[in-house]
Amino acid sequence: MLDPLTAISLASAVVQFVDFSVKLVSAGHELYEKGSLADNDEVEQITQDLANLTEELGADRPAAAKQLSQDEIAIKKLARSCKELADDMLAVLTTLKAQKSESGLETVRKSLRNMRKKGKIQDIEKRLGKIRDELNFRLTAILSKKQSGVSALLQDLSDETKRYRSTSTERLDSLHSQLLAVLENQKKSYAKAADMGTISAKCLSLAEEGKHVATAQKILRSLHFKTIKTRQVNVKEAHPKTFEWIFKDPDDPLKPRTNFRQWMSSESKNGIYWISGKAGSGKSTLMKFLINHQVTTSLLESWAGVEKLAIVSHFFWSSGNAMQKSQEGLLQSLLFQVLRQYPDLIQPCCRDRWGSPDLYQDDPDPWTMQELSDCFARLVEEPGAPKIFLLIDGLDEYDGEHLDLVQVLQSLNGSPRIKMCVSSRPWNVFEDAFGGNAEQKLRLHEFTRGDIMRCVNDQLGANTRFKKLKTEDPEYVQLEKDIVDKAEGVFLWVFLVIRALLRGLSDDNDIDFLKERLDTLPAGLEEYFAKILGTIEAVYQEQTARIFQVMVHSTQALPAICLQFLAVEKKDPDYALREEPPFVSVEEINAVSIRMQKYVNARCKDLLEVHALSTDDQEPLFTYYVDFLHRSVRDFLETKDMYDWLGSRTGNHFDARISLCKITLAEVKTICHLGPSRPDQSSHDDLLDMLCQFFHYVRMAERSGGICEVALVDELHEVLRAYQTGAGQNHVPLIPAYRYKDYEPIVALAVEENILSYVREKLSLHPQLISLSGDWTLLDHATTFPSLGFGREFQDTIRLLEVETISLLLSHGVRPNKKDPNSCRSTWDRFLKQHHEQKQVNYLQTPYRDIVEITKLFIRHGADPNIEVATDVNFRTHESRGRWGRQRKIKLPTPLKDILEADFRPADVAQINKVLEEKNRFSVWKLIGWE
Repeated sequence: MLDPLTAISLASAVVQFVDFSVKLVSAGHELYEKGSLADNDEVEQITQDLANLTEELGADRPAAAKQLSQDEIAIKKLARSCKELADDMLAVLTTLKAQKSESGLETVRKSLRNMRKKGKIQDIEKRLGKIRDELNFRLTAILSKKQSGVSALLQDLSDETKRYRSTSTERLDSLHSQLLAVLENQKKSYAKAADMGTISAKCLSLAEEGKHVATAQKILRSLHFKTIKTRQVNVKEAHPKTFEWIFKDPDDPLKPRTNFRQWMSSESKNGIYWISGKAGSGKSTLMKFLINHQVTTSLLESWAGVEKLAIVSHFFWSSGNAMQKSQEGLLQSLLFQVLRQYPDLIQPCCRDRWGSPDLYQDDPDPWTMQELSDCFARLVEEPGAPKIFLLIDGLDEYDGEHLDLVQVLQSLNGSPRIKMCVSSRPWNVFEDAFGGNAEQKLRLHEFTRGDIMRCVNDQLGANTRFKKLKTEDPEYVQLEKDIVDKAEGVFLWVFLVIRALLRGLSDDNDIDFLKERLDTLPAGLEEYFAKILGTIEAVYQEQTARIFQVMVHSTQALPAICLQFLAVEKKDPDYALREEPPFVSVEEINAVSIRMQKYVNARCKDLLEVHALSTDDQEPLFTYYVDFLHRSVRDFLETKDMYDWLGSRTGNHFDARISLCKITLAEVKTICHLGPSRPDQSSHDDLLDMLCQFFHYVRMAERSGGICEVALVDELHEVLRAYQTGAGQNHVPLIPAYRYKDYEPIVALAVEENILSYVREKLSLHPQLISLSGDWTLLDHATTFPSLGFGREFQDTIRLLEVETISLLLSHGVRPNKKDPNSCRSTWDRFLKQHHEQKQVNYLQTPYRDIVEITKLFIRHGADPNIEVATDVNFRTHESRGRWGRQRKIKLPTPLKDILEADFRPADVAQINKVLEEKNRFSVWKLIGWE
């Protein structure tokens, strides 16, 4: 069965065949009537051309990804008809070639006359006419009918393009329209030979462009992630008429200047512009204001001049998933946004991905930092690439070593074709990196007094009672000024204070009482948060503490229904092990989530909020999420004093990590129950997200208290097994079968995720797991496979190799030299090669000291000391005349000694060699029986 675009390619071949054959028959008429064909050599050329077209009609075509329409199937039948007709015509032409030596053109003319008498030419003409008419009808149908595979594919590409706000299908849409127009003309006057050639060319162009766009879309899809704009969308909009000062410098030379306008538009001023500010001063709101403002675009267009321009942004979020707070997420987000605007750059910038067969898998390999860095470097250097403005918010919310992030940003900023505006708290690491240039630095809280005054006036003025009292008593005007003075540039503090004062106004407080309220409110955010906690009723405080502990230990914002699960746990600690799903419909989930708003307000006051989370998922299962009011609330709850306060309210019996295991398992059950009815891949992605979170919480619980929730892990296994069985053959496998075909998937996953206690218990109960004769051992899962979520947005950390897990497996007798039958490589070989390749690009995932210890463990447990590892070596081919050719890579066997010297420090090489010597000495004694 053909895929839709290949059906168009085949249609092009059919049109070309019909066009050629019509001309050939016409030439036969001419020869018959006038004898005007040049010579018999032309017959040979015609025969060859027709044979080539016949070969094209009979070529194998790719299999269809979707069910084809009757019209597309009919085109394949037309191709077969053309093949049969072509065979008949080839037979005729072969006869003509055989007779060319008899009497030249006269013999040919006689043969044609005989054929005409027999009706062969007329028969060919009729068959060609039928093929042409049906092809015209079928082509028009598959390009017009919505139910055709071609129309569906073009619509899918167009819809995805709109969702990504890309321009990649503009030429495709144009070709589609042009081809339909030519077909309409053909209906009116199908005898036009020129139209047949145009139809063939347009069909071929449409098919090629469709395949090009489909490949480009696959790459865009692999760069995109569901929460790519979630943080930016959910940042509050700037209050009306605030922040406009950033585009204007004051006339008074004594007042501080931003120089932002000049920096944005100037060709000579590049580099990084740093916006710093206190916690809660409105940095993210300002960055959202800038990225959406027309003046920003206008100023950057002045900088770009006649060149193209790309304006892109990324908002880090400490409460988000891994892609929202990692370098990979940053680079994928920025690349995606540039390439969607300029899709012609996708192929040259992502050339390694473009030709890779992995791109067409259901689950292509995640992007590595090296790939992303290489793509960005090519993007900047590519001819015709735009000038790029990068706006990056919340550097302090990056989850990693901030100095590493600074280095990445400085490397991105190495081109004069890039401008970058970043924001963060005024931490030393950012001050050292970006604070040296006073003209490209702004301390936000020093510029926002007027904005805060406007907010206070507008928000208090919206209260009818305050507005009336303000006209009668000037003390109310002074109250507003006092709020601004006490705020010291912190919008978040103002937001909380106004809430408190509005509650006082609703209680009919007079001006004296309102002033007293203001005076008693702490000026610092942490002190204010502590005061809010003190107002929570004692009856709620245990629940409050449980909620806050769960939120602090959660890797990201939680669906609001999770707090319902937490409440149920208090009454039924084993609720997550019950068979029935927690919820039976999306409507029930939303109803409970909305009720949770009052639940959160009573127990957490203003410190947590429930809100609808915006994502690119068109039909999210969980619409409402609970999150901290601001990142500073989380910081406050993580202080030692608050840790003690929360612990005193819940007691030692409560472990938030175990509660999160149960919550996540309940979420998995909900998704498994409702997921199969959802129309897209979102359920699959949500489940992978939950799976990675679950293992993270199990691992954290195990490491904090040594507790392994074996029952919860086993229950997860049963739920996933039932889901995978019931999902059907068309469902994307949740766990790739090829990775776990020799083991129960949950055991191998536990090895990959380093759930040590669980693995230890399963090995004690089922020791045969060690000796299973499959392609891979459990040691492969511990050392060389990426973890389930590596590189994805839901993975909380990069994959680390764990010394304890590897030691456990080796001590149970896993053979490090066992080779899998496919690659004929051992776990020991793959481990050495993996570390060597990471070392070559200076990107070690596992701490170096752990790699040293793991290497020693392998050797102590019998790893082959004489191994030779296939490593990549660069060389240039030597061409003629003394010239050197292109640089290539070849694989050469490298002895262990050379690997150790290349990848380890001299002192560590000495230690490893000592282990080798001890192992060799022991082996000798064992050989002679003196062990």
